[in-house]
Amino acid sequence: MTSPVTRPCYTRPAHVDDEIAELRAAHAALAERVALLEAGKHASHRVRRADRARLARLLPAIAGALGSEEFFVSDLFDEPAVCLVLEALRPAQVGQLFERANGVPVDGFVVMWSGRKLQRVLWTVLATV
Repeated sequence: MTSPVTRPCYTRPAHVDDEIAELRAAHAALAERVALLEAGKHASHRVRRADRARLARLLPAIAGALGSEEFFVSDLFDEPAVCLVLEALRPAQVGQLFERANGVPVDGFVVMWSGRKLQRVLWTVLATV
C-alpha cells in the first residue's frame, strides 16, 4: 500500500492580507466616487446657474491651493487665494453650495463629499476627465 502524497500547507504572509485589504478599500472608494459622478450626470439640475458661475470661480482656486486633499469648509477661509473668490460667503453658505453641487461636474472640476471627521463634513475637489 502506498502512502498518500502530502503537500506542505501554504500560509499567506500577513503583509499580503494587509495589501489585499487596502486594495479592497481603495476599490470600494473608487466605486463610490464613480457612482457619485454617474449620479451627478443626472443631478446637474440641482445646481442653479448662479451656483455654477460661483463654482466655476471657486473650484479652480481650491484645487490650486489644496490640490485633491480633503478639507473642511472652514479651512478655505485660511487660504488667501481662495478667500479672493469666496466674496462675502459665510462658511454655512459654502457648505450648502457644496451639498447642492456634490458630484456635479462644473467646468472641469467636481466637489465631492469625502466623509466625516469630528462631526464635520470633509470635502475634496477633483479635476474631471
